[in-house]
Amino acid sequence: MRIDKNKIQRSGEFETTIDLLYLLHNQIEQEKRGKSANGFSPSFISRSTCERAWFWHYIRKEREEFVWPKLARVFSLGHAIHDRIQKLLILSGVSSDDKIEVRLESEEWGIRGYVDGIIIDRDNSLVLEIKSINDKGFIKVEKDGPKRDHVIQANLYMWLLDLDKAVIYYENKNDSRHIAYTCQRDDGIIVWLKSMIKKVRTYHALNLVPSIAYNQYDFECKYCPWQASCQNIGGDKKKGADQNKMTKVKQSGRISITSP
Repeated sequence: MRIDKNKIQRSGEFETTIDLLYLLHNQIEQEKRGKSANGFSPSFISRSTCERAWFWHYIRKEREEFVWPKLARVFSLGHAIHDRIQKLLILSGVSSDDKIEVRLESEEWGIRGYVDGIIIDRDNSLVLEIKSINDKGFIKVEKDGPKRDHVIQANLYMWLLDLDKAVIYYENKNDSRHIAYTCQRDDGIIVWLKSMIKKVRTYHALNLVPSIAYNQYDFECKYCPWQASCQNIGGDKKKGADQNKMTKVKQSGRISITSP
């Protein structure tokens, strides 16, 4: 049977409708969340080493970034992968309903968020961190091991849950290949996290804004949701021992916190 391609045409109108629905959905979700109290989100503080970005995040300063519909679709694909893995773990008995999307809240440290799951392995409880990743990123973690910020995030969860081991699971969004790493608790990372939290809270108590840790051409600064605010305030690139830096120690495969 022959298909008449003259009877088929691209529907830009429907594509636009989907984009508008994503924008509307994001706006509704933001309005639902509203402005929460001061505090730290595990996913954000794990990927940033800039004290000023931590400060904006802590006081819940409104983000200046715009989530384009394409990016929203990418996020929703990641959520779908999370949901599928979590349901599979519950059905298999490796985890349970009360150990999936576990609410974490530390009043002492001002941290609020959710861990993807807690799994049982030979009677031991492990933190589970699920990451969806594109093909380029997957090739890198397959070669070099888990991303630095994901190791930090896993350690943050181990700290708050008082556990000693985590699994970081990656699934390739392009072809569904997967790879998993186990991660032992690293108290050096936890010490660094506590130090950053104390610094940011001190700045807030003194009504001061921290210096910029980078310049506007660095990767983290370039994609910071508060880049415009930083440029308006100014401030030199932070130098000296106060600028913490993450470095990978290849010999041991661990992530260390060092000061230049």
